[in-house]
Amino acid sequence: MAKARTSLTMAAATVLVVGATALAGCASDNTAPATRPPGVPPSFVADVLPLFERECNACHGNLGGWDGTSYEEVMNSGDHGPTVIPGDPEGSLLAQKLLGTHREGLIMPPAGKLADHQIQMVLDWIEAGAPER
Repeated sequence: MAKARTSLTMAAATVLVVGATALAGCASDNTAPATRPPGVPPSFVADVLPLFERECNACHGNLGGWDGTSYEEVMNSGDHGPTVIPGDPEGSLLAQKLLGTHREGLIMPPAGKLADHQIQMVLDWIEAGAPER
């Protein structure tokens, strides 16, 4: 009986260590700035969509309202649009929500602001005309 309990405790400890290591790797991946060649603006497919997949789409792909799962949805969905005005970060609701300068609703994500470099990447994308690719 003691041997079975020890084996079970070791298995649980292994799962915890492996899980914690995996989560630590995910956290560092989520906050690392993307590397783009100088002068190349962010694109939706390469830069913005992966951020939305990690940080937004658990809610904004399933719960209605704004949808962050595709370029068309990002550009055209939402109840208080336009969400993105290409070339105009200040007028884009998406930028306002990320910066906390919006007039309605909560800052996004509600659990806390994205990292500054993540917000800046979205602002740069909008400023560059919100290119899909």
